[in-house]
Amino acid sequence: MAIHKPIVLIEGELSRLPAGDEISGASGSVAFSGTNGGITAMTMGQPVYVSGADAVSLAQANAIATAKVVGLVKDASAAAGAAANVQHSGVLEVMDWTTVTGSAALTPGARYYLDAVDPGKLVEIAPNATGEYVIAIGRALSATEMLIEIDSPIGA
Repeated sequence: MAIHKPIVLIEGELSRLPAGDEISGASGSVAFSGTNGGITAMTMGQPVYVSGADAVSLAQANAIATAKVVGLVKDASAAAGAAANVQHSGVLEVMDWTTVTGSAALTPGARYYLDAVDPGKLVEIAPNATGEYVIAIGRALSATEMLIEIDSPIGA
């Protein structure tokens, strides 16, 4: 399989990336910071939706309003009313996913969906009951890394 060099903008002209050059950037950068608008603490990896002005809350696939996931919590913990950094794309590494998935490790290659039963949880099997929404959140690259690929809610 051939290796393709990315197209870049150099002095206003599109060009292939020159040999020896690298593309660098903030992979996994914080998309935004909001306030935890919930009544419980949030932990790293939990999915959130925008619940008010500058506020995010734990997402759940049981209503369209709470199913519009904007990202995963990037902080180790964010108490209720405290600032919460949210990552909306890229790779998020969490050493222990228990709070989010019920298991310490992700299943490499598996797709993860927003849970319809428990707020802030992800599951490997998409919700399928009446009134539930299917929202793909990401794919496990390894036992600790998830590639965030948030889809729009489908269903109900």
